[in-house]
Amino acid sequence: MRICYLCHRIPFPPDKGDKIRSFHQVEFLARRHEVDLFTFVDDAADLAHVAALRRMVRRIHVERLWPLSARLWSLRALLGGGPLSFAYFRQGRLRAALQRALRSESYDLAVAFSSAMAPYLDGWDGPRALDFVDIDSAKWLAYAEQLGRTPLGWLYGREGRALRRLEGALAERAELTVVCSPREEEELCSFCAPRCAVTVPNGTDVERFSPGESPLAPLDLVFTGAMDYRANADAVLWFAREVLPLVRKERPAARFAIVGSNPGPAVLRLGRLPGVEVTGRVPDVCPYLRAAAVAVAPLRVARGIQNKVLEALACGTPVVATRAALGGIGEARGVLACETPEEQAAAVLCLLADPARRAALGAEGRAFVVERFRWEVRLEELDALLRVAACR
Repeated sequence: MRICYLCHRIPFPPDKGDKIRSFHQVEFLARRHEVDLFTFVDDAADLAHVAALRRMVRRIHVERLWPLSARLWSLRALLGGGPLSFAYFRQGRLRAALQRALRSESYDLAVAFSSAMAPYLDGWDGPRALDFVDIDSAKWLAYAEQLGRTPLGWLYGREGRALRRLEGALAERAELTVVCSPREEEELCSFCAPRCAVTVPNGTDVERFSPGESPLAPLDLVFTGAMDYRANADAVLWFAREVLPLVRKERPAARFAIVGSNPGPAVLRLGRLPGVEVTGRVPDVCPYLRAAAVAVAPLRVARGIQNKVLEALACGTPVVATRAALGGIGEARGVLACETPEEQAAAVLCLLADPARRAALGAEGRAFVVERFRWEVRLEELDALLRVAACR
């Protein structure tokens, strides 16, 4: 097949949630089909990775997205009633290049990764597949509920409602709509009637994320994730302030590493607390996961599948997580699920005090991920679904 693939953020390097999923899709599909990739770069450092993708696909078109200008442009959506996140990614040069390609190339299928890219296919009458990954409207509505009657809560609620209307219209128009978990599929079908909605979960690179020795000094606790993502920042702020003091009351030397790119001022200030280290961007999170006794995923708002949980389990590191963080994974092995600060602290202390139980849980978690979340299996499923969608 010849596939036109649209992605809101350059899918390389695969170092954060959305880029991990889109990278593996592009890499796998490009081995089996002719893939033309249309994407944005919103970080100048990512321009260095265009060459790697160019060697992978048949053709690539990259446009710079300037975050400040995009934010200002997205505010105009407040006047029109549309979602700000769609307006953020609306860019004339990419649209023009894509329209030229859609007219001149004989694409068998167009794939839009994330709902924000789907409007770029307006006017094209060929078969299309959408990978919503998560139902973004549900995330914004959850933020709004968390913030209550505040200006930001109102804004998030407005965004959630506007997104929900367009998500429904897009899913009802597409030959195939993909999401990353049964919970997301159920959410989508609760407010619209998609032509075909299916779950294709994320996978994990179980060769890269595997147990082994770490060059780092042993850590008690670790959290990994992009720190400019609201849900991640909220999670570490809550854990460091509410849970870690309870842990250090019993184990005064306990260390907690927050590992992830672009920490904001509030997260950076956590580094002043006893036992907390904020690393910022690191070349590879694997050494931190292997060095840690326990990985934590204390997310209070979460959608889809949390790669951080799967990666920790693949490394043989047991995880203490909220149920929200596990919602897309299901009944995971190698995980202790708990909610309150007291429950989280008790679970952490139990594991820190019992190396044998840590090892047993770590082995169970590794086996669980290898059995159910290998990328190759998930991408074979996706490829079969895309072939069917192209024939509709």
